[in-house]
Amino acid sequence: MELSPKAQAVELIKQAKSVLVLSHNDPDGDALGSSLALKLALEKIGKTVDVVISGRIDETFAFLPGYDQVMKTLTSSNELFITVDTRATGEELKLGWKRFPETHQIKIIITPAKGSLVPEDVAIERGRPTYDLVIILDTSSIELLGSISQDFPDLFYETPTIAIDHH
Repeated sequence: MELSPKAQAVELIKQAKSVLVLSHNDPDGDALGSSLALKLALEKIGKTVDVVISGRIDETFAFLPGYDQVMKTLTSSNELFITVDTRATGEELKLGWKRFPETHQIKIIITPAKGSLVPEDVAIERGRPTYDLVIILDTSSIELLGSISQDFPDLFYETPTIAIDHH
């Protein structure tokens, strides 16, 4: 039997260890209050929770528990990913590195078993934030989340996401 949307959401919350709560840019009291209330409830059941809301947050709401814990921006993980396209060389690569303490540098050496690599075969990107679950409150559009939707668009496709909106 297929689970209802509510039952699916409950299951995702039960399974998650770290949760990201988001709401629309320049939040009103409804968006901020519901985000902070959800944070408190999830923390009570043992979850690690970050609330990230971009834009201006009115100081009128400073009395709300957790107001000072709301983050304005979502930061990347501390991982750096190096992707190598091996279509021209095959999968067999020798990896190594050299340290240059005097310049505080490390050079990564990639030697293919056949052929050669060119700089265009290598891509470097920062790791995305790591959460088990994203919960979006008080908005029906990812675009209304401000810079978060532009800076981390894959987050919503790679991480289970629950959207709760009364509009």
